[in-house]
Amino acid sequence: MIDSKSQPKIYSVISLIISGLCIAIIIKINTDIAQRYLQSDGKTKGLFGITEILVFYYQYYFVGLSLIALILSIIGTKRKENRLANRLSYIIGLLSLIIIFVRVWRLMI
Repeated sequence: MIDSKSQPKIYSVISLIISGLCIAIIIKINTDIAQRYLQSDGKTKGLFGITEILVFYYQYYFVGLSLIALILSIIGTKRKENRLANRLSYIIGLLSLIIIFVRVWRLMI
């Protein structure tokens, strides 16, 4: 018989992996945005918000991955997985969702 404290924490681990992957990809995209901003001239810098949306629009596709990670965290809670792993997956999942909409590239210039 399996003890409830030793249940595998598969949903939390998968959620952590997806969230970490999403954060790494979004940081890479933001680095590319910052490099393009630094290489642009004055007029282009003034209208860079339009360039950011038109060229790097695919960064918003990662919202789906972040939501999947949060859903997996919720499933982990329902299955009474390890509390530490589950809370960590919630925090990292929310961070991956927030980092998509915050313009982190502005901190890189």
